[in-house]
Amino acid sequence: MREVRRTSEASIVFESLSHNSTLLNGLNWMRSKSLLLDVTLVAGEDAFKAHRVVLASCSDYFRAMFTDNMKEANQK
Repeated sequence: MREVRRTSEASIVFESLSHNSTLLNGLNWMRSKSLLLDVTLVAGEDAFKAHRVVLASCSDYFRAMFTDNMKEANQK
């Protein structure tokens, strides 16, 4: 179900009840196929490929690491 509403003279908001699950399912599918993964996290002997934007969107630590003037901002 979709909803479009006007919040002001110049602003329209589009909402979809299924958007969150569609987004998460799409990101998980891309991860499972190793598509558009742009960072590798290493913990001991284990390495994990991930989406930098996903890590940064849900973690202040990763947001700072990838967007501030830290060496990790330019590393894979």
